[in-house]
Amino acid sequence: MSERSPNGIPTAGPLLFVAVAAVVSLVAGVAVLGGGLVGGDEGERSAGGDRFGSNRVFLVCGDETDSPSEVRGCSIDISTGSFEDFGNSVRALTRPVLSPDRSLIAYAERQGSQGTVVLRTPDGRADLTLALPSFSGPLDWSSDGSALLVVDRSAVIVVDLDRSRVTGTAVFTRLDLTADHDVLGAARFSPAGTEIVVATRSSDTSTMEDVYRVVMIDRDSGERTTLETVRSPADSARFTGTFSDPAFDPNGRAVAWAEGVTGTLYVHDLTTATTEQHRIAEPASLITGVSWSPSGLLAVGVDARLLIVAIGQGDAELTDPLPDGWSVTAAPPGWSADGSRFVVAAQAPETAALLDLVLVDLTQGSIRLLTDERVPPLPLTVFPGFPVWEA
Repeated sequence: MSERSPNGIPTAGPLLFVAVAAVVSLVAGVAVLGGGLVGGDEGERSAGGDRFGSNRVFLVCGDETDSPSEVRGCSIDISTGSFEDFGNSVRALTRPVLSPDRSLIAYAERQGSQGTVVLRTPDGRADLTLALPSFSGPLDWSSDGSALLVVDRSAVIVVDLDRSRVTGTAVFTRLDLTADHDVLGAARFSPAGTEIVVATRSSDTSTMEDVYRVVMIDRDSGERTTLETVRSPADSARFTGTFSDPAFDPNGRAVAWAEGVTGTLYVHDLTTATTEQHRIAEPASLITGVSWSPSGLLAVGVDARLLIVAIGQGDAELTDPLPDGWSVTAAPPGWSADGSRFVVAAQAPETAALLDLVLVDLTQGSIRLLTDERVPPLPLTVFPGFPVWEA
């Protein structure tokens, strides 16, 4: 455990740093989606049951001119540092997502004026291209591999991949949110794929307040259940990240979210319909990127710091695994299968304008730099990082 500062927020404890001569500086983003199947010279699904390697991290990187508008899919190997480039032009602020069997990866790509999502095989070939009328948020893939989850401004959209392949056009179900509520951040499937959780925000002009909600949606019926509502005085100068990116736990028995109005982390037990509240900031000016590790830890971004939260009996235990002066983006980390390690995009003081990918080992208390700003392709300097690692 790290030591706690006087305001209750932990300070970074001693860590072992291993600087690795790496191959590339990257920055990752979150995946966005896009109706109709786009035909043409699509590559066939790779033969022989090819799968994406479990030792690779998938993300979005910049080009050699460091142009913010030119980003593409890429990956880096955790063990060897080898870099691979898909060569596709990806929409900014997007996050790739792997299919459950690791045979395909989905990117939101820059193809015409419509939203476009391309499913690619491990060799980079396009297996399926979906053109959707509009979208504005990250992708998620159902656990049975049959559906992709997309959001636009006021709805979540479930794309039926099997029917889309058969019909030759994108087949999807649009699940509209509560009137006048807009999506905040990502929507996510439950582990079983039967429920969807999403955060929303609306403005109440009669009271000059912002209204935030965490909403769970039944995938089949579309029935909506509000898990939490918070009202806050509207303040355009202060973004709190309230309720951004709620997430199911690995077993699908709980949903967690955090809000920056009071600096509180919520854990809602779906079996008992009860909610625990844990104060993790006093308060925060920005809370983002709640995610569960496979071992049941929670990662929460608090004022550009990454807190690891252990929920047990009584108060939550907080640790801060990054050294003083380091900061993270709005991205949740990508976890190893046992939850002992994660990768995250971070900024070190000596490269304040850049984002690098780091590997944190919670068991050993070590950090390993996976990228190096001195080696091309150059990193982006403006986009948040959303590395995808499912080792």
